[in-house]
Amino acid sequence: MKLKNISNWSDITALEALLFFAQRLDELLFDYTLDTYKSPALNPPFLCKEALDLITEIEAGSIDAQNLIHVLEELEWSIRNDPAAKQLIGLDVSSFFLGEEAKNQLHKQRNLLEIIQKSIQPDIYLLRVQEDLLIALNNNKKNDINRLSRTWVTTLTNLGVTKKHLFQTTEKFFFSNHPVTSTEDAKRFFLACMPVIHSFEVYFIAKKDLSKFSSTLSLFSMEILEALPEDLIQIAEEHQFKAEADEILIKVSNINSFDIHSGRREAEQILDRVRDLILLYSHKKPITWSPTTIVTQCCLESPVIAISPKSSVQMISDLRPGIAASRLQFMLENMSITDGNDRERFDRIVDLHGLCALQDAPETQILNLWICIESIIPSEPSRNKINNIIQTASPLLMLTYIRRLIKNLLRDLLEWNKKVTRQTLKKISHESDEWSAIKVLMLLSPEHEELRKELYSKLDDFPLLRHRIFFLSEIFSSKDKVQNLLGEHKKKVEWQIRRIYRTRNLLVHSGRTPSYLSTLIENAHDYLDSMILEILELSCSAKRISTFRQAYELFHLQHNHYEKSIKALTNITFENIATIYHSRPPRKTVDEIYDNHNKLLGGTTTTEQ
Repeated sequence: MKLKNISNWSDITALEALLFFAQRLDELLFDYTLDTYKSPALNPPFLCKEALDLITEIEAGSIDAQNLIHVLEELEWSIRNDPAAKQLIGLDVSSFFLGEEAKNQLHKQRNLLEIIQKSIQPDIYLLRVQEDLLIALNNNKKNDINRLSRTWVTTLTNLGVTKKHLFQTTEKFFFSNHPVTSTEDAKRFFLACMPVIHSFEVYFIAKKDLSKFSSTLSLFSMEILEALPEDLIQIAEEHQFKAEADEILIKVSNINSFDIHSGRREAEQILDRVRDLILLYSHKKPITWSPTTIVTQCCLESPVIAISPKSSVQMISDLRPGIAASRLQFMLENMSITDGNDRERFDRIVDLHGLCALQDAPETQILNLWICIESIIPSEPSRNKINNIIQTASPLLMLTYIRRLIKNLLRDLLEWNKKVTRQTLKKISHESDEWSAIKVLMLLSPEHEELRKELYSKLDDFPLLRHRIFFLSEIFSSKDKVQNLLGEHKKKVEWQIRRIYRTRNLLVHSGRTPSYLSTLIENAHDYLDSMILEILELSCSAKRISTFRQAYELFHLQHNHYEKSIKALTNITFENIATIYHSRPPRKTVDEIYDNHNKLLGGTTTTEQ
């Protein structure tokens, strides 16, 4: 969230809205941003398309009609909370939805959805969002800028523009030596990001075995080159792009896409298909190629080096190697999941989780992640599969939500300025095993408004961080707002888990890959990691949780207590705000409890024994 270069900003105060917009885009497009602050997988135009596609699948018998109700519920909610969509539709939203009757009147519901679809076609919707963004920027309406930025990114990425292209364009436009002097410059930025089709040629270095299939390559607009064209030699030499003795140069032509990275992706998908076709007849030695490519674009004078993007599975925050090593050692020494079936399932989950990190095919990743999620959640005969997964997983995911928000804010504050952050937190008296995060939460309490104002005065160059603190302080000023936050998050998690499940079924039964698959992979991986780590935390503690079912029963009880504790609050104050954090108890193993007790009695420790 740091602004890399503000030397060209002549008047930070006048351009605060644009600076906020730039920092928000930087956060939205960063690979490791907390999922809460990323753009959603879908917005009204694409939720409407999802619902229409789902009706087609229901009519074909590929999926159960009950799934439609949840998609329509999300679509209606999304439109009601999207002024741009409501303006384009122009009628009462409720008149377009049949509720539970939709699954029995598919034809009528389809007609109503098609009317919505005509009103909010993605290209028209994008123009309206950009017009609304310009108004919000001119009036410095940060809540509107925040909301519109999210849906702007979602629209472009679902149309086919890559996040990497948007990220690089944002960095170049706002955070380089490029002068930005007024909100009028946002118009030029929008033009630079518009989804315009370009023509590309992509050059790969592949293993020589592919040359045996040269006659096949021409069917896919691919050819083997003896040497690179002269205009590519300089960039090839600069980046050591050279075919070795056992390699060949491959050119993929007739690629039409939105940007360098989507063009490279489409070219590689063609290579993937050729490799998989070859494997039908020759299994032992798959064709491989280098991740580094040279890409030429019709309207650019110079070629560009493009490297294979990160896998969606990798787009999650990681522990530093040293911390990861100590956590792993602790887990191996203290884990008490001893039930034979659950231990076998745990080992299988570890194996499949590892395969996801090693594989590149997103379809395989989402299938393996879903198998892991199904494996870690005990079956319940009285519920169908997806309802059981949602009802079992939700308490755990809800217990960790506010904790993650606060820890993310703490990390942002420390990255901004460690010294100022520590000085500010020292002014808050509190002792806890998670004292820093708890102090950040207490900083957001109504009693610390003056301390927040003091902090705001130092954040002129970081309006996004200042707005985030203000927004969260507003949420944590009232138990009703906290309950609304948790309720909305629970609803979104449920919708997304159902979407992951439907996508898994569509991949298996229809072979169709949705445009938003990468977002689903990120979310599925995040949900799975949360479940694994929280269960391991219980298993390694003195509670001696030995089965998955015991762990989820305890999460359910803790969540019920958590909800009751928040409901029992009258006003949120400095003294009781920690209630909504749900701190983990201090980590103590059984051995540590015995050691502490023996020391109290003046005896020996288990280690000495």
